[in-house]
Amino acid sequence: MRETKQMRKGMAGVVAAVLFGFSASLLAAEPPKGLDPEAVAILKKATSYLSGLKTLRMKGHGMLEVVLTTGQKLQFDHDVTLALQRPDKLRAVRKGEFADQVFVYDGKTLSLYSPEQKFYATKDAPPTLEGMLDFARDTLDIVAPAADFLYAKAFDLLMEDMTAGLVVSRNSWFYGASCTHVAFRKPGVDIQLWVDNGEKPLVHKYVLTTTDMAANPQYILVLSDWETNPKIDGSVFQFVPPKDASRIDFLAAREKSLAK
Repeated sequence: MRETKQMRKGMAGVVAAVLFGFSASLLAAEPPKGLDPEAVAILKKATSYLSGLKTLRMKGHGMLEVVLTTGQKLQFDHDVTLALQRPDKLRAVRKGEFADQVFVYDGKTLSLYSPEQKFYATKDAPPTLEGMLDFARDTLDIVAPAADFLYAKAFDLLMEDMTAGLVVSRNSWFYGASCTHVAFRKPGVDIQLWVDNGEKPLVHKYVLTTTDMAANPQYILVLSDWETNPKIDGSVFQFVPPKDASRIDFLAAREKSLAK
């Protein structure tokens, strides 16, 4: 208990030190209402840049918070690697405490493979990346890593039902990169992004805070090692099941909800 009290006291001191250098007007005043055009323009610049890339590769680290019935928060981490080729190719690998998945889309079929369990499932999918992402989410209850930024119309989708947005800082630093930190609100979720101030407006960090659940759990995704318009071998987007893997069927979203 004594160590816990000391830790809380120390953390309070760190927070106070950080906030001391922050804009008093931002912390003390009512946050601006409505959508700041500058914040919207930064979001549009970032999403338009990504949607304009023919190919991309990147790595990421995600952190998902889960709230127990006791109110205690647990955080589950996972690593992500992703390769994309528009208009109809995607490979994403997610590895962590709650997920061990290889997600492959070749323009015709969607395959999901679990190396740990040695199971895989394959299903016919729509012929476009956007159609496949919708199909995976709505029909199979599967969300690809960083899916919000993969759509050609990512800006329009992110702006749906948006009620507020502001520029938090124009000089935020993230692993040596100067970024602009923007924050948005929509019913049920708060959104924060850190967008590179350089020639390539890449997203370095993405935070979703659930506002309609107790304890406001978050999902945090840190993106790094961006490669824009790299040459990607076509074999990356082909799924060949290992000989020791067993094929199973996807469970439809409705069946999943009934099973819970």
